[in-house]
Order: sequence, then C-alpha cells, then structure tokens
Amino acid sequence: MRVMSFRSRLLALLAPLTLLAGVACSASQPPAAAPAGTADGPVKPKVNRVVFATEPSRLDTYDVYAMSGPDLWPMRAMYEYLIGVNPDDGKFRPELATAWKVEPDGKSIRFQLRKDVQFQKGAGTFTAKDLTPTWQARIREEIQNSPSIYWRRVVESIETVNDNEAVYHLKRPDGNFLNSISEQRGIMEVFSKADFDKNGLPVAGAKEPLAGTGQYQFQAAAAGSYLRFERVPFQHWKGAPDFPEFEWRWMKEASTRMAALLAGEVHLANLPQDLLATAEKQSMKVTPGKVLGLRTFMSFYCCYPNDLNDASKGWMFPDSPLMNPLARQALSKAIDRAALNKAFFGGKATNMVLNHYLPIRDGWNPDWEKRFQDQYGYDQAKAKQLLTDAGFTTANPMKTSIFLVPASGYAGAQDLAEAIAANWKAIGVQVDLQQIDPATISTGSRQFKYTNNVIINSTSSDQSTGATNYGSTSGIRGSGYEMVPADKLANDVGNTLDEAKQTELWRQAGDLWFNNFQAIPLFWLPTEVAVNPKIVAGYTFPGSITGTWTHLGSIKAAP
Repeated sequence: MRVMSFRSRLLALLAPLTLLAGVACSASQPPAAAPAGTADGPVKPKVNRVVFATEPSRLDTYDVYAMSGPDLWPMRAMYEYLIGVNPDDGKFRPELATAWKVEPDGKSIRFQLRKDVQFQKGAGTFTAKDLTPTWQARIREEIQNSPSIYWRRVVESIETVNDNEAVYHLKRPDGNFLNSISEQRGIMEVFSKADFDKNGLPVAGAKEPLAGTGQYQFQAAAAGSYLRFERVPFQHWKGAPDFPEFEWRWMKEASTRMAALLAGEVHLANLPQDLLATAEKQSMKVTPGKVLGLRTFMSFYCCYPNDLNDASKGWMFPDSPLMNPLARQALSKAIDRAALNKAFFGGKATNMVLNHYLPIRDGWNPDWEKRFQDQYGYDQAKAKQLLTDAGFTTANPMKTSIFLVPASGYAGAQDLAEAIAANWKAIGVQVDLQQIDPATISTGSRQFKYTNNVIINSTSSDQSTGATNYGSTSGIRGSGYEMVPADKLANDVGNTLDEAKQTELWRQAGDLWFNNFQAIPLFWLPTEVAVNPKIVAGYTFPGSITGTWTHLGSIKAAP
C-alpha cells in the first residue's frame, strides 16, 4: 500500500478532472459536534479543567509567527487553519475553508471560506480580510526560520474577492502549498485582523496571543509551569469540547508526570514506554495516535558548506571528526537498535531505514532496506574497523559530544541518548554528554557554533517539513549535516505538480542522504499517551503532526 503524494491527494479532493482545469474541491464537511460538557450537553465532566502533563515547551513568546512548528505547537488549541486534518486518518478536511480549487493559471488557489465563524474574546467574525495580515506576520524579514523563508519565497499576494472568498497568487506552481497552509504543517494559524489592528503582534512580555478561531481561547500562563485555555463562551461551529478548561502542565521529569497522573493531579501524561506499562498496571489507559509519523533520529552538528553556490570553497569545519563519512557510519553501526527497542519501547518501535521516508511515503527506494544492515546495522567489529579506517586509534580516539535535551512528543529522549553514548564508548569513542538548554542550542546552531556535536531529535512532521528542518540549507541552517545537492532535489519537489517527477526527485534526494550517512536513523515510534479513564473517556488524535498532541477538542470526558 502506498500513501498518495501531494498531487494524488489534490486530485482526489478536486474531482476526477485535470488539475489545471480549476475544478472546485469541496470535500465533505465534518459535521459539527453536538455541544458537550454544558448544561444542555450529554456529558458533565468530573473535573472542570483537564490537565495534560508533558515536557516543558520551548515556547517563549506568544508570537507564533516567529516560530516553527516544533516550537509553536502548544498554541494550536486556540487556532484553526484553512485546511484541517482528520484525526482518524490524517487526511485533509475542510476547516476555515469549505472548498478550494486551482485556477487556470496553474499557480493560484481560490478558497471558499466558512461563514459566521467567530474569533475569540469579541475580536470579530472571520473573513478573507484576516488572511493577509496572517501571511504578512509570517513573512517578516527579521524572521529566518524555514516556514517564513518558504512563505516569502512562494506567495506573491493574497486577493480578497469578498468576505468569503480569497485567492492566493503564487510566484510559481508549488506542490507543497496545500500541505503548508494546512493543519498538517501548522505554520499558518489564522488570527483576527481586528485584534492585530488594535494590539499589534504579541511582542516579548505580551500578556496573551492574538485571538484565533479555535474551540479554546487563551486564559493564563506561568512560564515553565503551565499554559491554560478556556472553552469559548459562544457556540463554536465544531461544537463545544467536553471540558470547560484545558491546561498544559510542564513537567520535565517523566517520573514526576507519572506520579502526578497516579495522584489525580493531571489526567493525561506523555510517558516513556516503561512508565506507560506501569501506568496500565495502575488502572490507567494508554491511548494511541491513529497515524504513523512520530520518529526519533540523531542529527550531526558539524558539516556546513562555506558557499551554497560553490562547492569548491569547501566546508566551514573540515577538521571535525564528523566530516568523515566512515566515522558517521561507525556511529550508526555501533548502535544496538534491537536492544534499545526492547528496553525503551517494549519492542513496539519500528526500525527507521531513512529519516522522513517510509514504504508508504513518496520516493521510497526498496534498495535502502536491503542495504540497511550492511550500511547502518549493528556490528561492533565493523564499527571499530571503520573508525580505524577513518584514522582513529586507541592513541588517537574519536571524540564527540551528545546534547542531552528533551524531544518533542517523545518522553524518553535523554535516556535513549545516554544508552547510545554507552554503545559508542564500547567501540572506543570518547563521548561527552552535555546538558544544555534547547533555546541555547537553537541560537548557537544558527550561528554555526557547534562543530562536533550530535543531538537526538523527534518529530511527527510530514516529509517536506522534516527534510527542510533537519540539516537543510533551505530552512534553518546549522541544524545538521548539510547536503546542497540533496536539498536542491527536495526543493524541486515543490516546483512541480507532476506526480512522477515528484516521486523521482524524492528518491534521488533520499539516495544522497542514505549513501552519505547524513543522519543516524533510529525508530518510528508508537504515539501513545497515558490517560486517567475515570476522567478521560477517550482522545482521538493522528499523532503524525508536528508537535504530536493536537485536536485537543476531541478529548472526551468520562461519564
């Protein structure tokens, strides 16, 4: 079975006619949920505020348009998108737009907008006029993250036809546009123009974010402690969520989250596999995401071209041991993935062959799977020989460091990193484990400060988002081993609407990443959350979206 590429999904949404014919897309609209948790609703929750405990967020501002998806996800509860994602299967569904179509010029997309959608806190009714300031906030020149770079590069202008119709005029046909504007990528949260005109963007120290159209609105926050939302006081078009209030509770230690869950202080908790099993034995319930997408891998902070347009100018740090492909290969072959899977994931994880790629994703090459054991698979003797071939000996050991940091959506990243360090020490690598603040890493990496470091990452991002955020020259630079030829191929995917060409480009880029050991592939992970069944009856979420914990309005109260 193969997941449809962008063009296939688009054609399925538009109708069985040619893409450039401009036929309207009008997928069936999700029925509005019946009001719940209200005086007239079918469920009266046992608590007023449902609390979800997870690792502290990197969120340090309410200006979501200065952040990328891995940072802004805590704010998703209060925002919506033109195109939503069905939590049951991860497919597109209408949200603030009820229909869309590609115009005859092949590079403009016309959206029909949902009527009578209210912004939070009296900030007006959603219309096409709200879309331009939302886009302009994202494309500010001082913002240099990959989403902002993308939106500056792709969109020429937004035409307001009337209150309920808008046309996005693109600079060129773009195969990633619908995915990028949708809830899947989560970087174009629609806010109120009226609120923006009154208060401006929420600069540092702002008390609250700009109003969105989500089922929850901002209530309060305490840095490093919690972020709290409340149900909107009007009838939302999707219906009311069961719980009047929702809170993110920031807890760094998994054991602390576990204790809080068992004590009834929190009602959902992001836990590593060993604690999930313990929670089940203590009458908690484990609820899985519906779509495979969460993954963990390691990126090399080392290898950056001096000139993106001239390979002859070489690399910034040519003496870094991680510049040697034999050393990168050795680090991968030293990792006992089977033992780690059993120890950290209860055997539930799936071995990753190449980051961002699966047999059901575009551009998959079956040859990678056949070659994986020889190229990447566990073999300590071969790993030691590779280090020797790379020039490292007992007298001159390879040295590197691992950043110990939390990873979005995956609770056990730091413990896993320490276990991998033990694997590396077993082949003679001297590993320095560094506790460091993620915000410090983000700043330092953009300045190319890190030259011989490895970091464990996790993401639920789609293929395009992942490829442009981890070790890419087209997104946030300094976040991994940068390969200009592969990046160019991945970028070219967005320049064509030809499905066969997109597939071939993804495959060619994948071949380069695979053959050059651009990163260390680890696991595709089960996306699971522990819930207290006395309070929470269920939680339906895809688990394949950046930030992992989305669709919070679907958390159901136990009767």
